[in-house]
Amino acid sequence: LKEFEVEFPQTPTNQDVFHGSKAIKALLLEKNRSIKDLTKLPIMEAPEQLAILGLLQRIISVSYVAAPNLWGLLLCEMVKFSIQHGNAPASISGYAAYGLALAGIVYDMEHGPERQEYANDSYDFGKLALEMVGILDNAKPYETSASHIFHGCISPWKDPLRETLTPLLKTY
Repeated sequence: LKEFEVEFPQTPTNQDVFHGSKAIKALLLEKNRSIKDLTKLPIMEAPEQLAILGLLQRIISVSYVAAPNLWGLLLCEMVKFSIQHGNAPASISGYAAYGLALAGIVYDMEHGPERQEYANDSYDFGKLALEMVGILDNAKPYETSASHIFHGCISPWKDPLRETLTPLLKTY
């Protein structure tokens, strides 16, 4: 990733992840876009950009276990990269997992209400991931993961649990 000028701190902290999420909010404001508007981004086609996003997507699972703060930063980078360069099927993984990460920020008992502003963003990024499955070509392989993350981990915080069961059974 360094070859593509994508770099991360040696030892990422919770604060780094929080600043990464703030940078996404700032980027959306700068580009005058809502999370829903991200469905209208152009399709990412440049091979180098697709390679960068693909690399980020491939290492998010490992980083979740090995270095959770790095995981959060990778997700922030995937979302920022998609906002800046357009959508690709791998963007779906970034949007869904970023929604999950925001749910963790929102429901962080240590910080409670001061981070409630992220509750709607968490839900909206999860929904965005599901919508992108129907918009992008070759996105079907990402549907199961996006649905599991949204219906199993994000929407139960907002929607009645009975509304999550049918989509989860479909995903199964």
